[in-house]
Amino acid sequence: DYIPQSDHLIHHWNFEEGSGNQTNDSITNDSSFILNGMDSTNWKGCIDGTCLWYDGVDDYAKVDVDDWLGNFTISQWVWANISNQSTYASTFAIDDNAGSNQSFQHMVSNSKWKLHNNQSLEFGDVVPKKWTHLVTVFDAGITRQYMDGVLVNTNTYPNGSVNNFDLYKLGVNRAGNSYFEGMIDNLIIWDTALDNGSVTAL
Repeated sequence: DYIPQSDHLIHHWNFEEGSGNQTNDSITNDSSFILNGMDSTNWKGCIDGTCLWYDGVDDYAKVDVDDWLGNFTISQWVWANISNQSTYASTFAIDDNAGSNQSFQHMVSNSKWKLHNNQSLEFGDVVPKKWTHLVTVFDAGITRQYMDGVLVNTNTYPNGSVNNFDLYKLGVNRAGNSYFEGMIDNLIIWDTALDNGSVTAL
């Protein structure tokens, strides 16, 4: 599959292992997600190979990465089993500090997909049992949010307010107490801000 700006691609997890307690980054050898609370039953057949199921109780994946700061693009496919999930149930988070103004998470709240820092901005409605594509772009203090290839929100943040990367978590919020129920697939991270045309091509 075509991936734009591959020279700026720093992580790509496609979750194709189908078994085991970790999932490997195809770009960086030392950035494998460790699966917590999960076993062989969490590996599911999805539209494009395999992906991981999260039970909404205690399942999550986590990897420590080298700290970095700058422009970025985060792309992931998500599938919510139900729309009414626990508040802050997250599909992607970048640190362990609840309410931090230096990081963010993709989450579900009030049946909406949201980007949450210490404010929340909507992507759109959570439609249960439907694959949805979420992309967040940070470009020199401006965030752009895309849902299924459509630009749905923009906002202004100071540098360092959402893009202070320390680790990545899937299936749980930054605080580690609100778990996502559903599936996550094809997580891709760039150290650059993709333009509109590149996001649409994903």
